[in-house]
Amino acid sequence: KNATAEGVMNYSGVGEIFSGTSGSRTGLVYSISEHPLRGWTVHQGIYPANSGRLVIVDETQKIPAHDIETMGKAMDEGWLQIARVRSQGYESQTRAIFLANPKGGKTVGDSSHGAHAIATVFSPLIMRRMDIAVIVPAGEASDLAKYNIPAADPGECRVTGQVLRDLIFWAWNLREEDIEFSDATTTAILDAATRIGQKYGAADIIPLCNPGDIRLKIARIAAAHAVRCVSCGQNGIANPDDLAFARVVVLPAHVAWAAAFLDRVYGSDAFGLDRVSASMEEGRRAATGTTE
Repeated sequence: KNATAEGVMNYSGVGEIFSGTSGSRTGLVYSISEHPLRGWTVHQGIYPANSGRLVIVDETQKIPAHDIETMGKAMDEGWLQIARVRSQGYESQTRAIFLANPKGGKTVGDSSHGAHAIATVFSPLIMRRMDIAVIVPAGEASDLAKYNIPAADPGECRVTGQVLRDLIFWAWNLREEDIEFSDATTTAILDAATRIGQKYGAADIIPLCNPGDIRLKIARIAAAHAVRCVSCGQNGIANPDDLAFARVVVLPAHVAWAAAFLDRVYGSDAFGLDRVSASMEEGRRAATGTTE
């Protein structure tokens, strides 16, 4: 997981890595210090300092959950407001990737369902704000021989580091009105949100698919996929003569891809969020004496 995230960062040249083993909330989000002449001063951490870029937080399990919660409002609104002995605000439209192992020296396999491993690291407040969570159990990375093989010749590289970097900065410079959701796309988002919310949403201790806001996550993931596909112009087909690429067109096909991706991740044997959700829903029915 570390090599993959760092590889994307290094290839694009966008972002920084923050280590939970040697850092804390003060380095990640903000700190406050007192100077004998200037008084109290707020210092922004690496997360707001990389607005419009990427921050990879490695060994996240080493950072107390309540410290990570200080990022919650900024993850929602793209603005970090500090109201302590000194008030200060910072733009924080930062893409964060959290890399972690279960706490207490345990592995994903020690939980009855892999989804429970996430709850050992993050509070529901932060899980609800995550667009995507992925679990990799040891069994899926147990072929050690794959770590020591010669790199394959990739051939002609169509997506160079510069192309990827340009794509990232183009995405970050798009305004809300530059992203087009047709009525058909909106209907597809709402239909997918209803299905995914019913399948995974009862797992309120692991609120990755909360029925109240899963439509927003699906919309964001679909829009990101549309950006990755450079879906512009009429019906998402870019006109080579139009070099402005002023609008991104999110199609129902992008929504279908986003929903299928969430299903593939959360419904996998390793993750088992659907089984956690079904178990909690069954427990609630038993407690209230209701049936389907």
